[in-house]
Amino acid sequence: MKANNIITIVAIIALVIAVIFLSINKLPASDLEKETLSATGTSSIKTLPDQAKIYIGIETLSDNAEQSKEENNRITEQVSNEIYNINIPRSEVKTQNFNVYPDYEYYPKQKLKGFKTTNSLIITTTDFIKVGQIVDAAVKGGATRINNIQFELSEEKQAEVKKEALKKASEDAREKALSIAEGLNVKLGKLKSVSSQDYYYLPYRAFEGATLAAEDAQSEIAKTTIIPTELETTASVVVAFEIS
Repeated sequence: MKANNIITIVAIIALVIAVIFLSINKLPASDLEKETLSATGTSSIKTLPDQAKIYIGIETLSDNAEQSKEENNRITEQVSNEIYNINIPRSEVKTQNFNVYPDYEYYPKQKLKGFKTTNSLIITTTDFIKVGQIVDAAVKGGATRINNIQFELSEEKQAEVKKEALKKASEDAREKALSIAEGLNVKLGKLKSVSSQDYYYLPYRAFEGATLAAEDAQSEIAKTTIIPTELETTASVVVAFEIS
């Protein structure tokens, strides 16, 4: 009796395996794993910047923290008013960083110099002619440093350029895939996968003045703000097609 049960079980298993095998062989070709061809497309777009950011520093040093802070606030207000006077909207003048801390002299021995207050402002403008005027106004108001000036793309422009760069990279990927398929004497089938591998954009720094006083930088800044350099945006896309 037990032998009959074992034979029955073996027969059922064999039947199931046979059904699965026949089902796989009846699957259409599209349901089976096909060979694929992959290609990477790249693009590079050069675009003129549509906004500039000027980074201004105001530093004060006093015997106590409150005096340092009050003096810094006073100069910051002067700087801001001078900038507003050249028709820069208040919404485009923002504080990037504000800090009050004890400042020490370390040589020949550690000694407290006083309390330093630093206030960093960012001024944004789409009128590049105003870049030099903003620097003049900041210096006139009492700013102690012009930390950085950079030309860049606004968020809206970035979105527009990114879309175009990815489109061109995708077109390049397809053209490469077609060329490879032609060289291999195969035909492209349906698109199996696509992924964006890289999107890169870097603002142009026209001036880096971490070690320069504002008044020393004015002549250099004036020469660099009239005709900004083009910015390069790059993208890459990887695609995979079925081949036959």
